[in-house]
Amino acid sequence: TKPTRIYGGFLHFSYKLKTDKGQYMIKCFGNVSQTLIKSSLQKEKLEELFKHSKIPAIYPLSFNGQGLQVVGDEAFYVFPFISARSLKASEMSLDELRKIAIITAKMHSIDYKIVPDIIQKPLSIDWDNYLKLSNALGYKLQSKLSKVIPVLKELTSEYNKAIEMMPRVLVLSHNDMDCKNVLWLNGTPMLIDLECIGYNSPYYEAYKYALVYAGYEEGNIDVEK
Repeated sequence: TKPTRIYGGFLHFSYKLKTDKGQYMIKCFGNVSQTLIKSSLQKEKLEELFKHSKIPAIYPLSFNGQGLQVVGDEAFYVFPFISARSLKASEMSLDELRKIAIITAKMHSIDYKIVPDIIQKPLSIDWDNYLKLSNALGYKLQSKLSKVIPVLKELTSEYNKAIEMMPRVLVLSHNDMDCKNVLWLNGTPMLIDLECIGYNSPYYEAYKYALVYAGYEEGNIDVEK
């Protein structure tokens, strides 16, 4: 049958394809490049570590020993199509959040590296310039923005101090495991979008996902979560 477009994602196009062999999702990345091929090979090695550790995820199918398929100038992945949905943080129960925490801990225990420097870069944001731009463009939020500029500056400073204090250790991680990248099927979570898989600070991740799954992306943090 004719492929059906699946919307979502900034760097790719996805389609649902129904064949006599089953249903699949095709994730297309457009023109192939050596950079894409190299990064995909590195990612697939890390995916094997995830599979060996039984991290629940929807993994790309492999053809001729490779996940990334190249036809002409086009590059794409083929996934089994699964009818599942993501949940907003506000929709998740504490039991579901525990499942997310267990997966995160399991990922972080696969491998680690001691490194001389942190990988998170200090933030360097000229908030005053944003205020000037807001004034110049006549945006109505300039009065509100001017009131929160001191808070934004303080938060930026505190963030930079915090990352300098983090231990220099990296663990294997999904790196983009927010709510939209976890699909739920009959109460079981499955990770998707493994393109960002790599090493990251477990401390940074623990804090980031604590905020994400408490609901900060929805603008309503649940302290209990």
